[in-house]
Amino acid sequence: MYRNLCVSKVDQGAETPDALLRKLERLWLPESRFDPNTEECVEGFFDPCPHNNNFDKWDALEAELWGEYNYVNPPYDQTALFFKKAITQAEEHGHVSIFLVPCRFHTRFFASALPHIRHISLITKRVRFKGYNRPLGFALCVIVFGPVEKVAALPGMSDDLGTLKFLSCPNRKEATPSGIYEKYMKPVTGSIRSHVLTGGSLSAPLAYLVNNYSRLSWDTEYSYLIPSRLENKVFRDAFLLSRLNKTRKCNNNKEENTENESVGQSHRPAPDLEFFFINPTLSSPPNAKSGDNTTRVGSGRYINGSVMIFANIDTDICEAIQRIQGADRITKVQYSILENY
Repeated sequence: MYRNLCVSKVDQGAETPDALLRKLERLWLPESRFDPNTEECVEGFFDPCPHNNNFDKWDALEAELWGEYNYVNPPYDQTALFFKKAITQAEEHGHVSIFLVPCRFHTRFFASALPHIRHISLITKRVRFKGYNRPLGFALCVIVFGPVEKVAALPGMSDDLGTLKFLSCPNRKEATPSGIYEKYMKPVTGSIRSHVLTGGSLSAPLAYLVNNYSRLSWDTEYSYLIPSRLENKVFRDAFLLSRLNKTRKCNNNKEENTENESVGQSHRPAPDLEFFFINPTLSSPPNAKSGDNTTRVGSGRYINGSVMIFANIDTDICEAIQRIQGADRITKVQYSILENY
């Protein structure tokens, strides 16, 4: 039923689930829009893309003004145009816009919008829109545009877990798995074992690292280049486990320092993973060969984008990448996890 959702210009009737919309209101509307006695929302989002919209009467892309706080579930084939409109609304009118869109971090329009994105909330379960029998087959996220100070005051920013890192590669000749390996993975990791995975071969090596971590040496170092499929359970669990590990380390820094001095670092609860989402889509020719110290599995195109993962590297990887001659731009965006709604 979702076959044409991202490409069709016909309204697919994909309405946001009520529970998800209520959760987003709580996170991304100011407290002044809720009744202090009942905690009911008394003034919700403005919706520039209402269900069954009559475009003869209202066209969000042509309208001069949206609301002060907007919730946008756009036609996915027009996401780039709605991003541009939201940026204009923020810069010229001080408006905040909350988007529910696929995690298409590899697209050109996402890379163009990155400097204006204030927050990204990753949704950990697949969303089932109203009127559909099954959930979407791909991951969605919430993307927030608006003035920095205004967004910072919203409740959703209190769930901040750190930053997502995005590596933009304007030189498309280098936008291949071997190009990324040679330019970034090899200089940063040296002789560390690297895995370049394409096609459908995503789960097994990453699952081994996560599930067998307790049996591996604490300093086992790996680097991966894999499709960034946030809807994949193994990928999602690895990402969430790594975030949980970092949160624990931040919250219990003094305790862990004491413990590490006495018993060493062998009790870390999960591998320490750093994720770098890559733009644009990488092309992988069927006859491509592995580089030194790499294992390459599968072939084909990275349909859903790509991500570099560094496991247990004892260095500041952002600094290491930026020291590389001709390094591409790294953009950091604050993020949170949306689990229950």
